[in-house]
Amino acid sequence: MKQTSIFYVNSSQGTGQFARLESASNAIKNEHDVIWVSPKVKNPIEGIEYKNSFKEIKFNKDIKVNIIFSSESDIIRNYITLILLKINYKNFNIIFMQRIDSLKNYLFNFKKKPSFKIFIRIIIFPFFIFLGLLLIDKYIFQTPFALRDYFLKKRIRTLLLSLFFNNQRMYTLTNNSGTQWNLKFKNSNESVVHSSATLKRTIVYIGNIQFYGKGIDTIIKASKKLDASKYSFKLIGSIPHQFKEKIEDIKVYISRNNLDIEFCGHRENPHLYLQNKNTIFVSASRLDLSPNSVLEALSFNIPILLSDISAHKFIFRFDEFLFGKDNAEELSTKIEALFENRDYWKRNLNFVEQVYEKFNFDWDAEFLKIMNV
Repeated sequence: MKQTSIFYVNSSQGTGQFARLESASNAIKNEHDVIWVSPKVKNPIEGIEYKNSFKEIKFNKDIKVNIIFSSESDIIRNYITLILLKINYKNFNIIFMQRIDSLKNYLFNFKKKPSFKIFIRIIIFPFFIFLGLLLIDKYIFQTPFALRDYFLKKRIRTLLLSLFFNNQRMYTLTNNSGTQWNLKFKNSNESVVHSSATLKRTIVYIGNIQFYGKGIDTIIKASKKLDASKYSFKLIGSIPHQFKEKIEDIKVYISRNNLDIEFCGHRENPHLYLQNKNTIFVSASRLDLSPNSVLEALSFNIPILLSDISAHKFIFRFDEFLFGKDNAEELSTKIEALFENRDYWKRNLNFVEQVYEKFNFDWDAEFLKIMNV
């Protein structure tokens, strides 16, 4: 009899968290009965059930049931329900898919001078993590790099986390799901999206439009240093509610300065923008823990430029194609160099091919193996 695996999905389409949950669901749906408890999003995957809450699910005491979370706050939100399920069902497991570098996110929030309300939430967050530890049966730490490389770095959090990895409940899985997830887009019959009738030099960013965290401001500053008659910027992704007013102000700035920058919003198939021969992919993130969009871009054989944060530096261990995370001048210089210097363009493409091979393994099979332990 099949296991039942229930994914609690509280994130919106277009986010990295959503993409990881979608990839994980697709990886096991042929061997597990997969259900999404998803108040926000319905029917992105064929062949699985969608529920609004755990109350709608009839549990069978004879079947092994997994409930998969990817956020500590979602566990706390359902804490009482999970305790009751654990009491009533023996074959009930809570699985947490965590990003191994999440401590960076925690510290990053302090640096942004949070409001008093947000500050209090940050302070009590470790307590929520402790409560979650009491319930979780299996950890799957998702990393943007190989575990062996991670432990060579001498960091305090590495030492602390390594204590857990000796436990049989702990697993790590390199976050490469994007390279395989893209196959459905590569096989799509939809038309490639061009920047204009004259096919300008196009710079594409894909991901949430988090103005500061994702370095959108750096990209905009870099665009101002380039000739708008030659260069077009496409920023593809949802705009979080807290940034919508800011982005409207930015659109006025773009218009006044005659810049060719388009906020394209969420796209079901954003990768159509990556299939032009005159296109490069850029990520200027100040913080990224498991950069799905970068891993996805690898499989499209186009040049890539990344900010020099640690998650990017693991993927691209070559400074020639990295730029300072706040350095719009360096970004604009490297963008121009790619389009003006074909040797530089070819070196970047060759490097992208090498990096792609490092992440090109059967992620679905690895995830299924962990789930079946």
